[in-house]
Amino acid sequence: MPPSSREVFETERQTSGDRTVEGRKDIDRRGIPFNSVAEYEEFGISLENVEEPTYSYWNWYADDKEGIKRTREAYNGVYLKQKCLIPGVPNIKTEIYGRKTNPVGVSPSAFHKLATPEGELATAQGVAAAGGIYCYNYYYAGVKMEEIVSKVPDCTMWLHLYIHNDRKQLSDILKRAEQLNFAAVVLTMDHPHDRVRDNTKPVFIKYDKNIPPMPNGEDDFDCSKANWSDFAWFCQATSLPIVAKGITSVDDAKTAVKHGARGIFVSGHGGRQFAYGQSPLELLPEIMKAVGSKVSGNVFIDTNIRSGGDVLKAMALGAKAAFVGRPTLYALRAAGAIGVENILTILSNELRWNMQCCGCQTIASVDRSIISHLSGPMAEVEDSSKLSPLTLGLPLMTGFLLGLILCRK
Repeated sequence: MPPSSREVFETERQTSGDRTVEGRKDIDRRGIPFNSVAEYEEFGISLENVEEPTYSYWNWYADDKEGIKRTREAYNGVYLKQKCLIPGVPNIKTEIYGRKTNPVGVSPSAFHKLATPEGELATAQGVAAAGGIYCYNYYYAGVKMEEIVSKVPDCTMWLHLYIHNDRKQLSDILKRAEQLNFAAVVLTMDHPHDRVRDNTKPVFIKYDKNIPPMPNGEDDFDCSKANWSDFAWFCQATSLPIVAKGITSVDDAKTAVKHGARGIFVSGHGGRQFAYGQSPLELLPEIMKAVGSKVSGNVFIDTNIRSGGDVLKAMALGAKAAFVGRPTLYALRAAGAIGVENILTILSNELRWNMQCCGCQTIASVDRSIISHLSGPMAEVEDSSKLSPLTLGLPLMTGFLLGLILCRK
């Protein structure tokens, strides 16, 4: 007999949020661990909890947060249909690149040792305990990937790299990732310059004693010369599936697939690179329609996801999994591995609860039929989806025929 929903949720609660750790900071005034991403975010944007230079680095956005504001408006503009009296406990497990996993993961981010002395090792421990995916940022990690895999062998790991021209070095890294049983390689595509580093570098220089050494080498590579032939080389250089991250247009998605991508990661880089395009959620349906079947549905999303409801909305529009960045760092600072496990468990539980409210028992049953309507920036998505080529062509054909009639008169 399958477990009841109460049993499922109670088991997950006991395996994360109720554990106590000396010095844990994600405990509220009632003595209860944080139970929302918002609480971790409130913690992480306070200088009382996060000192410089970490605070400035984590909370830097491009162009006065214009891009990140639109991402929130997009998620708020998706409304779901509730269905009552649907029995059963939703199963949120899915399979991605041959690995069973929850559809909630951790996006690539840098300098985890600024959050906790254990750095990326603690992140991997938390992700493994929560059953998600960890995108390990090779060039900005404070712990070697070999150490992480040896100590946390059950963590589903994706290797994150930047595209540059040192192919000998990259070949070595890719071979090591294959030997370590990484599941995929994520390539950041939207990094033509060092905007984030250049805008926070004075702070880092001032507080350089707080920056841990990076055992994988210095970040002296140049991404400004990267082109599509370099991307194609990656796709041929490894047996691991290549996921193109930072894709925010249909044209780029198609080009990435043409050159060998086996996954598309729709991402706004956390609002840190480019602020004036559409949000990832707005672009997701169009990109999914264009290339989804060509990458076996392996289309992913991140940027400003703050609840399991956001995850469900993204999945209803086509995403196979959703990833979070800053919230993970805030949780890591608050409670190390336990914090990461707790925040991912919160998102997974919220996803399951909302699936149950929408009558979805499996991830496969989540689709656009659970959306009631779209508003705000998402209204344009709804309007465009209703305009088929035939519909668009009718006014033109009508005008053409009317013109012929008038000419004959």
